[in-house]
Amino acid sequence: MARPVAVPLTISLLLHAAILALLAFNFKFAPEPKILPPQPNIIEATLVRLDAIPSAKPAPAPKPVEAPPQPIVDPAPKPEPPKPVEPPKPELSKPEPVKPTPPVVPTKPEAPKPDLEKQKQIEKQKLLEKEQADAAKKAEQQKQEAERTRKQQEAQRKEQEQQEVQRKKQQEDLARKQREQAEKAALAKAMAAEEDAMAAANSQEAITSYQAVIQRAVQNNWSRPPSARVGMKCILMVQLIPTGEVVDVQLVKSSGDDAFDRSAITAVKKAGQFPELKNLKPAEFEKNFRRLTMPFTPEDLRQ
Repeated sequence: MARPVAVPLTISLLLHAAILALLAFNFKFAPEPKILPPQPNIIEATLVRLDAIPSAKPAPAPKPVEAPPQPIVDPAPKPEPPKPVEPPKPELSKPEPVKPTPPVVPTKPEAPKPDLEKQKQIEKQKLLEKEQADAAKKAEQQKQEAERTRKQQEAQRKEQEQQEVQRKKQQEDLARKQREQAEKAALAKAMAAEEDAMAAANSQEAITSYQAVIQRAVQNNWSRPPSARVGMKCILMVQLIPTGEVVDVQLVKSSGDDAFDRSAITAVKKAGQFPELKNLKPAEFEKNFRRLTMPFTPEDLRQ
């Protein structure tokens, strides 16, 4: 009887050892359960009327998960420890969103109908007041425009008066200047004429005196011919240069006696030069002495 009991006992021990090894192996290598972070509960709130909310029904409770059936083992001296089973995680039930019900708009009481006749009178009164305001505004604008026009015309009139006064003053100044210039010109002309007359008189006196000098010089160099008589006269044309030098002598009118005429020409050539003529102005020399017509009548002629 000892042999039959030992064999089953050995087999039972081996089976228990194998089961324990498998449990240890599964516990060691089993993945750690992931712990999800707590999720915020998002609640959508909608203002609804209390009488529109339907009666809330409680959410169904989660059904408990039935544990798996335990394996039936043969009775043994030592009972096999039960296999640990992880409790199922309860599923978070999301609350069903409450559908918003449209708010009930209270009906407004019907407004009383306006009095059309009274409204027409009001509109007519407003239109009349607007027309009166527009007319008053237009009249004010016309008044302001007329005032501006009057001021502009007044300014233009004053400006024209000032321009007229300035024009008259300019004309008077111009006429006064013209009179002064005419008076100055007349005075200058009179003074010039007087100076010319004095210069002419002085020039004539100078010319007469220079002619007398030439006559005297020629007579001093004259040699009376035997045929010369009282009353003989010849006219000579003497050509001079500004230095007073004689360059030519010609007989213009003969006395009737050739010896007398030749003696007069010879006397002029002997005089040769009249240095007094250097004091004359070039114009006076050119006018009176460039070609000098000289009558020759000696004073010491015999009777």
